[in-house]
Amino acid sequence: MRSARRDFVKQALATGAFSGLFATPAAAKAVARFLGQTGDVAPASHISQQQAQFWTAFADSTGTPAVQTGAFRMRGKDSGADPGRAPVFLNYTKSTGFRAITDIKPSELLPHDGDVNMGVNVAGFRAATGDAKLFENLQSSQFRVDVIQKKAVLNFLDPMAWTAIAAMFPRENGKMPKLGDTGFDPGSTWQKMQSMRLPGGSGRWAFNFTLQAKESMFSQLMKTATTEIGRFAPVIGLPAISVGALSAFTSFYALVHPASSRSVFQHMPVDVFATQQSWAAQQSSVGLPLLSGDYVLVPTSQYAKIKDALPNLELQQGFVVPKGTAPGDALEVAADPTKVPDVTYVTVTAQIAPADVIQETKPTTPGDTTKPS
Repeated sequence: MRSARRDFVKQALATGAFSGLFATPAAAKAVARFLGQTGDVAPASHISQQQAQFWTAFADSTGTPAVQTGAFRMRGKDSGADPGRAPVFLNYTKSTGFRAITDIKPSELLPHDGDVNMGVNVAGFRAATGDAKLFENLQSSQFRVDVIQKKAVLNFLDPMAWTAIAAMFPRENGKMPKLGDTGFDPGSTWQKMQSMRLPGGSGRWAFNFTLQAKESMFSQLMKTATTEIGRFAPVIGLPAISVGALSAFTSFYALVHPASSRSVFQHMPVDVFATQQSWAAQQSSVGLPLLSGDYVLVPTSQYAKIKDALPNLELQQGFVVPKGTAPGDALEVAADPTKVPDVTYVTVTAQIAPADVIQETKPTTPGDTTKPS
């Protein structure tokens, strides 16, 4: 029975029907309970308590409490996140070079009083020596990207979310993929992620990268869904689902990380503000001003290794290289820890544009001929 049900999930991944299992909160919760009860997720004694705690808190942060699956459910205020693996966000432009997000001027944001559409892709990933060795030992990884609306487009709709998960397995020699194979564009596989609507110009996003043993159940599911070896390959897309469905999927996701799992990047969703108006209206001191262009994420615990060198570095083809590097040498130089500080980082590219206006139809009374404004 367990084998048949696991085959069902593998088939859903292979045919692209997996997102349909989480199309509604009710369906997503049913799948999570279904897998937990059949033992297709690891028992509580075999999962990473830290990962389960983090992803359960992540699920709760989307606005809908995480559903209990199997015998394990972690609650409480502590998210379980590793503060050393939280990313430092750096913005990069050719004119300013690398800069802290606090140096972005409000006037640089989009001057737009309304919704925006956002596209996002992972331009490249580079592992420090220690993280590369950890990957080569565990032989499997998943990069998860989440974009979440803070409010619904229309009053009668639920806020929506977009989630993409890419898997990466080592090359035949067991080593990390070449730098040129470490980017992925969620929108190329899931078209709806090319134009994610942020009502009022603000939303939340998160980038989490986890390593786990290739023998784990989830790694085996990922490998079933892709034939790519030695590069990132998008395998799961949950485009434009409700935040309730995202919460239910994430509560399932909390239970598929074995005890061997290790985080490379780990953080809860961060508020992002893409317009001058939304930035001025924010009610919290914590937030990320969002421009079209490049962002480089470095783990907090490694940031000191690269901070002082940033004025002498630039971004080429999504990777950090010394200024003046010949374009044809960029990938080779970027991979050399003697030429670039030996830190892990990921480069994310965002595209921001005003969204088309959606007018909400107001209810009318009999005989009322007034058109919606």
